[in-house]
Amino acid sequence: MGVVSRICGIINIVWIGARLELKNNCLNTLVYRSLADGMIVNAWQIRETVTSDGLISERNIKVLYRGINSTMLDRYRISPPQKCGTMMVITTTGRFDRNKSHDLLLRGFARFLILRPGIEERLQILGEGNERTRLEQLIGKLGIGEQVQLRGFISDPYPVWHKAMYSP
Repeated sequence: MGVVSRICGIINIVWIGARLELKNNCLNTLVYRSLADGMIVNAWQIRETVTSDGLISERNIKVLYRGINSTMLDRYRISPPQKCGTMMVITTTGRFDRNKSHDLLLRGFARFLILRPGIEERLQILGEGNERTRLEQLIGKLGIGEQVQLRGFISDPYPVWHKAMYSP
């Protein structure tokens, strides 16, 4: 796209949504210094990583956070939060990809269950991706299938997040 943008005289912005280390080689120098006019990343850690070797100038990178819009949750608030019971539901959302570290979350959750017997907890993960099978196998290996639910892709996660936050 960089070559086409140069020929057509249009701006070329690169989007990087995962933390990766760019090697300072001829190809990356061409792509990121000559053919890209700028870069958008979705976390300051990604910005730190891609600028660490000096290949890309910090002034050419904009961080656009794609976090949760907490005001959206207010649309689903029916009543004030009720007194919580003993059930705790942990909800997370993300593509099932190795760099999202869902395996670390699952291992930590399994350890938490061992360290806190008698507390009723659930973990639900909203998302989909090429690591689903590996995560399902890990859930089985850790023996936490009763407590963990892989919900799949949900186009509007706000009602699920709201329920996790405000259900008794």
